Amino acid sequence: MEESVMKSYIYKSLTTLCSVLIVSSFIYVWVTTY
Repeated sequence: MEESVMKSYIYKSLTTLCSVLIVSSFIYVWVTTY
């Protein structure tokens, strides 16, 4: 695998993980405050 491909794959997975964490924490806060 090329280095650039590896970097883009890592970047994509990291951004996906971050968005999932943000959404889940938002839902958690919304549920607990509701």
